Amino acid sequence: QNPRIMGYKIQLTVVKSNEEAREVGVYFRRRFPNIKVEIDASLRPNYKVMAGSYFTKQSASGDLSRIKQYFKSAIPIQYRVFCVEAK
Repeated sequence: QNPRIMGYKIQLTVVKSNEEAREVGVYFRRRFPNIKVEIDASLRPNYKVMAGSYFTKQSASGDLSRIKQYFKSAIPIQYRVFCVEAK
């Protein structure tokens, strides 16, 4: 089983439609094929596009600095993550 724990994800952006969120995901995957990206629709009508899974803000910082080159407003946010995926 994959228990979820409180960790961090990098929020890339918040957009107004699922279509826009998918486009951001595709753009992100082209640049960072090794980092998982996901869409959170819990804020509908807005969609959060998030990347990675991290145990701490510190463990997210390396990826965050690279991601910020493409997504200036990217920030680490607290989020439930799967233990097996987190860094």
